[in-house]
Amino acid sequence: MSLNPQASKQTNGMIRLTWTPDLTVFGYRFYRDGVAVAKGTRPEQASTTFKAETDGKSHWYGIARALEQVSESVQFPEITTPPPPTVGKGRLGLIPNGGFPGDWGAQADSLKPAWLREDHLSAALVDWAASRPYSCKVLGLATRKNTAETMALLAQYPSISAWELGNEPYFESVNVATWARMMRDTAKAVKAKYPTYTVGVPILVQTNGGDYNQGGATGWAPWVNQMLDAAPDLPAHVDFWGAHPYGPTPAVCRTNLEKMRGQLVARGCRQPIWWTEFGWSVANVSEQQQADYTKQLVDWGRTTDWNAQEFVYCLKSWGPDKEGAFGFFNVDKSERRAAGVFRSYTGTS
Repeated sequence: MSLNPQASKQTNGMIRLTWTPDLTVFGYRFYRDGVAVAKGTRPEQASTTFKAETDGKSHWYGIARALEQVSESVQFPEITTPPPPTVGKGRLGLIPNGGFPGDWGAQADSLKPAWLREDHLSAALVDWAASRPYSCKVLGLATRKNTAETMALLAQYPSISAWELGNEPYFESVNVATWARMMRDTAKAVKAKYPTYTVGVPILVQTNGGDYNQGGATGWAPWVNQMLDAAPDLPAHVDFWGAHPYGPTPAVCRTNLEKMRGQLVARGCRQPIWWTEFGWSVANVSEQQQADYTKQLVDWGRTTDWNAQEFVYCLKSWGPDKEGAFGFFNVDKSERRAAGVFRSYTGTS
């Protein structure tokens, strides 16, 4: 059961944290900004106080059952500033999928993507985007082991000013707390050196309802909460959250996005969400469904004020199996119906 922590300011200037007691526990541990500061030994205890900070900033106040490693936290005062202006409500972004441009430049040009995103950056891809007669930017993907390696990658591509710090870490058996703190440290370093850069981190676990099994007493729990409990100040250095809304139908994708958005808002995080990868393989759906599903999900996203940029996977196909059949173009470069859907979004990014 959730302890449902709530924070408020008292007349004496203290911050009071209240929660729903769990009479089955041995006590509680209390946190400020992810750092343990005190403990209580009475299961029936329902509140505690913290000395208010005088820096004028918002802070995270958390509580955990005595034997658990992950706390439930609440932000006080809650940040209620509006999200940054959304971008990408015009043309879509595209994932070329390896070795680009090669001999696929004409097919990409026919779509006029607003953005390119690729697992493995190359000078050829960056140069191709910069030379287009229409606006085409590159979202850099930094899947590096530490902050230093990420900073070195950014220095290698000085023309790229938007970066996602990771791809799908939840499929790499990471320790969420360790990963979240690295993301915090890296995003902070990027913003310190390049204050005008746009920075995002991946956050949507496509499977298990968005939960991630960290083992031990925590077990299955929302990736969002585990991440923000470990690094509550991460949102201060992030401009967007990256999501890969894959699913059998647009309805499933929408449900997952809305659920994750609710988890973020509950923690005071109102940055926009970029779909940095999504799509359907014609090994699983018909060519017409691929086109229809793409349009349905993008059209829904554009009715919201929190879904921002969309990157569709992908430009080209290389085989009939699931992984090889996501492309808007067949192996022989003939186009599928979904290419026409992509082309129909012709606004400005």
